[in-house]
Amino acid sequence: MASPVRKQNHGAPTGDIQFGDSRLPRRFWSKVEAFPSGCWLWTGSKNDWGYGTLRFDGRVRYAHRVAREVLVSPIPEGLFILHACDTPACVNPSHLGVGTQGQNLQESIDRGRNYWASRTHCKRGHEFTPENTYARSPGTRGCRECRRQNDRTARRNASAKKGNERGDQ
Repeated sequence: MASPVRKQNHGAPTGDIQFGDSRLPRRFWSKVEAFPSGCWLWTGSKNDWGYGTLRFDGRVRYAHRVAREVLVSPIPEGLFILHACDTPACVNPSHLGVGTQGQNLQESIDRGRNYWASRTHCKRGHEFTPENTYARSPGTRGCRECRRQNDRTARRNASAKKGNERGDQ
């Protein structure tokens, strides 16, 4: 088997974790390939975002979460796995830390892999300028012009509905 991997990122384990560890079934390891980068890439089925999936303990699970839970410790409820290597198919627990959704989102922005953060225009074609952009929930932004248009439409619809209730035509 491959040599131990030592890496510390995002609270990932710092001890020796062996590729092929017997705590995971052979069926799991038959779908993993070790690379010189240190990544252990899942070669089995993946979802649309590239995360490995498998049936484990009677249900479909993410391969990276199974690896982290079995080889390190349970993942606290409400927390996410943060891939230090930015590789969704990686199941090496030394690359898998634990954090909040906000930390994961901020990391994707910092590393330039957040699709929405890299966009220069909204879906209706308005440019994201400081004057035309407002902050929404953490890590997201909105288009002021679209919001103005939506507000106008909502007021017009409310007014029309009010008129219809009075019998105005």
